[in-house]
Amino acid sequence: MASDYDRLGALKAFDDTKAGVKGLVDAGVTTIPSIFHHPLPIEHTDHDHHFTIPVIDLAAATGGTTTTPSKRTELVAAVKAAAETVGFFQVVNHGVPKAVMSEILAAVRGFHEEPAEAKAPYYSRDLGRPVRYWSNFDLFQSPAAQWRDTLYMETTPELPPPEEIPPACRLIALEYARLMQQLGRTLLELLSEALGLRSSHLEEDAACLERLAGHYYPSCPEPHLTLGTTRHSDPCFLTVLLQDAVGGLQVLLKVICCVGGRTGDGRCAGGECRRLPADRLQRQVQERGAPRGGPEHRASRLRGLLLPKTGRAHVYQSAKANRR
Repeated sequence: MASDYDRLGALKAFDDTKAGVKGLVDAGVTTIPSIFHHPLPIEHTDHDHHFTIPVIDLAAATGGTTTTPSKRTELVAAVKAAAETVGFFQVVNHGVPKAVMSEILAAVRGFHEEPAEAKAPYYSRDLGRPVRYWSNFDLFQSPAAQWRDTLYMETTPELPPPEEIPPACRLIALEYARLMQQLGRTLLELLSEALGLRSSHLEEDAACLERLAGHYYPSCPEPHLTLGTTRHSDPCFLTVLLQDAVGGLQVLLKVICCVGGRTGDGRCAGGECRRLPADRLQRQVQERGAPRGGPEHRASRLRGLLLPKTGRAHVYQSAKANRR
């Protein structure tokens, strides 16, 4: 009987394996555990709304072209318009080499696809560990678990020692984090200017690239019952999202728009970074990701989070998905 179902026991048993969702897939499950069942019907329609996410060329801010006051003014105006009207935009000429983006995605995927015994030493819910791996940060609080695993790396007040980072990600994660910190400062400067403030204002009030989160979405035998990412608005100041070409990410504006293209989609084939500002310029934007079935589906996303310097201790507890 459903009333006899020990959900807490099932959650603990899953967590104790330290193998995550990937462990279930490796075990050959054909039905997903009840802890992953979402209570409402899961819509998996491929929305094909022809909405174009704003694309911002950062060359005038990153040295990719000769910077002039007029070009800087145009860039700030573009950032302001995108943040005010959409709240989710794509940037190009951002200074992060494509080779680095490809390598970090491959490294995150490589870590998650390692044998469970190799990943187990990093599995922890201890928020004091600068590098940790887990499945669902809110596993014991959310109504239903999400079909994904995550590798976290804290990047402030300083980068973690290399020996604490999994070998699969060690060198590239540190390089990527440094590049993203530079990009984060550029974005904060542009947002500051868009608000009519001095360029350094927001950097003084926000930690620059607080952490990296490498999400992994394994293939799912019953994708109609669960989600890789529930509908939510990120609780941080700014999210920098690097997505692979598998697709599945949706952004809720006036209509639901798929922004994570399929393989071959020119909008994401180059692995461009996308931004979600979350301050006075923010338009409330929600994201979700639907898992797809089939053994070939392997998706990786890497998030860099910029958080307010105040209230930092409460970020993890309050970062629950918003559901409507």
